[in-house]
Amino acid sequence: MERRRLLLIAVVGHLLLTALHGVAHAAIPVYPDGGKATVAAVVLYLLPVLGLGLVVGGYRRVGPVFLLGAGLAGFAFEGVFHFVLANPDHVAHVTDHHTAFGLTAALTTAGDLLLVGAAWIGVPVTRHRSRP
Repeated sequence: MERRRLLLIAVVGHLLLTALHGVAHAAIPVYPDGGKATVAAVVLYLLPVLGLGLVVGGYRRVGPVFLLGAGLAGFAFEGVFHFVLANPDHVAHVTDHHTAFGLTAALTTAGDLLLVGAAWIGVPVTRHRSRP
């Protein structure tokens, strides 16, 4: 399968998992404050779409850098707020829809790692020619 198609599948999968977790947020309801919402919008939605757009647009080296940055930043962001720091977004502090919230939090955090893998796959291999 070609690299662009794999990147498309990875980004769409990441976005679907993230949107599903957003539905769980709305059902509880637990809404992030302004700063967290801005970071989430940029890292979890904008950067992956921008990275994929760059790859599709022919920028095969810089696009995966955006995907790698989005994946690592999203993993750190979601991992910390869902599983480390005590806050309303921590899976242990959510009582309504606890199972759905915990499952989608784990899946969307794994989706961030999907972006990291996609970035790795998306970087074209270059072979250096040896000079005589």
